Amino acid sequence: MRDRAFYIRVALLAALAVHAVATGYVIAARLGHPGDLEWMTGAVLDHMERMREGKPLYTAPSAQWIPLLYPPLYYKLGALLGGGAIASRLISLTATIAQGALVWSASRALRASRFWSAVSVLVFVASFSFVGAWYDLERSDNLFGAIVLAGSVILLRARRTRGLIVAGLVLGFGAFAKQQAVFYVAGAGLGLLASIRAKEEGARPLDVVAFGVAAALPLAALNAYAFAGEGWAAYYLVRMPKAHGLLFGLAPGVFVRDVGTGFLVVGVTVFAALHVARGALRGTAERRDIIGAAILAAGFAGAVASRLHIGGWINVLIPWATCASVAVGVVAGRVEERYASDARAVPIIAGVLGLQLVQWRYDPSELVPRRSAAADERRLVDEVRSLERDGDVLMPARGHITRARHFHISALADVARVDGHSPRDLVDGLKKQEYVAVIDDARYVDIRTSDWPPTILEDIDDLRPLLLASYYVARHIDYGRAPLALRSPATPSWVYLRRRAVLDVDEKELRRRQLAEMKLADRRARALARGAQEPFAESDIQDIAARMAATPASARDAKEKDDDE
Repeated sequence: MRDRAFYIRVALLAALAVHAVATGYVIAARLGHPGDLEWMTGAVLDHMERMREGKPLYTAPSAQWIPLLYPPLYYKLGALLGGGAIASRLISLTATIAQGALVWSASRALRASRFWSAVSVLVFVASFSFVGAWYDLERSDNLFGAIVLAGSVILLRARRTRGLIVAGLVLGFGAFAKQQAVFYVAGAGLGLLASIRAKEEGARPLDVVAFGVAAALPLAALNAYAFAGEGWAAYYLVRMPKAHGLLFGLAPGVFVRDVGTGFLVVGVTVFAALHVARGALRGTAERRDIIGAAILAAGFAGAVASRLHIGGWINVLIPWATCASVAVGVVAGRVEERYASDARAVPIIAGVLGLQLVQWRYDPSELVPRRSAAADERRLVDEVRSLERDGDVLMPARGHITRARHFHISALADVARVDGHSPRDLVDGLKKQEYVAVIDDARYVDIRTSDWPPTILEDIDDLRPLLLASYYVARHIDYGRAPLALRSPATPSWVYLRRRAVLDVDEKELRRRQLAEMKLADRRARALARGAQEPFAESDIQDIAARMAATPASARDAKEKDDDE
């Protein structure tokens, strides 16, 4: 006769399986999508393209190229596989599958039963929505997570110095994927040091030294790579991340979002770290527990640090959340073991897990490309190609579309923050109207604050007056407002064309003209979309807007109302 706990376990696995099916559906539906899935897809593909062409990745910032602040490993792997979006997604998906296998291995190394180890793996899969639905995207987070978790598993299972050396090398090598590897190296080292007094198989001082030296080797290699030549790699990989700093003003929002939606993984992380730390101080904790808890705490610290800087998106949670999923199964199993005589133990554990799964629920259809996405992408490319007949087009928020590659707005924002100004050739290019057109984004809502990175070109202080003085808003791209599969801060919406003459007026006047031009471009686009007669020529927008900007507001509003009617 099976007891109630058996059926509760089955129900828990079924609930976790529902999330797994949803995650699998989203990934399968997105894998072959030919267009962008998120805001920086094109920029990542541009990096891989440069590596395939043998061009240097880290160079002086310019209008032609500014790299993102990430190490080169992911780009190199993508370049070796052809550099396309699908190949890049396969790297991330393979790394995600590896993470799942490593979650199982880590759970078993920490003495979790097969059932609770399976729960750990399924919690990792279910956290898909918590970490931003990022498991298959063209970014380095999953690759990095797989590397540091592999090093952690090796360390947990190591019984000899040789294993510790391998673990150190693997953890240190993670820095070639993301700089946050230093948190995991530090956490593992501190865990080893603290485990010297462990009650069973305590580490020896020589073990700590061997691990530290091994982990330092790849870190030293990356440092040498960064400072080689003219040192531009160091500018992007070292100086730029430091310039982000920690913005504690972001803490309330991060706390509400991350703790509110991931209370279980956050709670288990804090509980495991404190509980094991107490055992380590008393000399009652076991070596593997100490090392595992130290790595988990260090990963959490790295995730929080990454979240508390400008542009710290939720994908930075992936490596820590993966480790935390291990802790969920391990802690749940030990709680059940400790309270084996209490019939309420399994129901309570399952209930807490169930609440977390409810918190992580989502509509899978909202995370896959819309049916019109591919067509919208082709229309956008056609729009760019049409403009490029007369010269180069600047499209700062989307990469891999214009024939002449250029920077992404995220990379430009970092340079402007570090240097205090934009690249000189970009400034001159806008001033001299060297681009035939500029396609800038529009935000869904006005989210621009001092704690939010620039997302459109006019957010860059030294470029805004140049853009508005040299170019006018000529066209509104309606279909550009349709969102990507993942929420993006902005979408391509406005086509700026060269003015007949560069304006020499103050910025307040430039802004008035821009707003008038946007209204006119939008009105023209809506009229053409419904098949009405063209209200005015595109080339006339700058002249009409100039008259509107010079008209008193009350009269201008009345005229616009009459025109709409």
